[in-house]
Amino acid sequence: VWSSYPGYVSTGRRREWVRYETLLAAWRGEWGGSDAVTAYRNYVEAGVSDPAESPFRETFGGWVLGSSEFIERLRAEVGGVTSDPPLREARQLTRLDATSIFRSVTAYYDLESDALRHRHDRHVARAMAAWLCRRYSEATLSEIASELGLSRADSVPCLVRRLEARLKQSADLTRDAEAIVRLVTESRVV
Repeated sequence: VWSSYPGYVSTGRRREWVRYETLLAAWRGEWGGSDAVTAYRNYVEAGVSDPAESPFRETFGGWVLGSSEFIERLRAEVGGVTSDPPLREARQLTRLDATSIFRSVTAYYDLESDALRHRHDRHVARAMAAWLCRRYSEATLSEIASELGLSRADSVPCLVRRLEARLKQSADLTRDAEAIVRLVTESRVV
């Protein structure tokens, strides 16, 4: 997996086609004073050690993002709508919980709760869990890798790519993915 990050923190690792200075110009002040490289490095390291919560956790109806004043004004205008999404489609825009995805995958395939952690197990469930988490959750690669018993976070995209290739060839597998998403979403809608 390639990242432009090394070029932001080390001029010797820069690629000529990335506009590093454009981003670095915005990173002075709070995170590092006048040194934009230090500011950006501090910002990224802070996000890795203590990831920010998704702004979508505080949305109105799971799909409208704004200040509390804006959301209150919107509630008043639409009249009587609770914080639940008014449409089924809007509910689908909210992110799914990774733990629920792992639980639903093991339930769907009738596996033991720790089955996804077994290395070298070629069952499609591990790849399915990785793919669903990357597509529908906020879980990081490290979090997904840990749940799947992988020693490296960069193994997760490999599982995802393998499943994507299989999904293109198998309507049954596509139906499995849709059924698991339904399991997860039905378990959180009361």
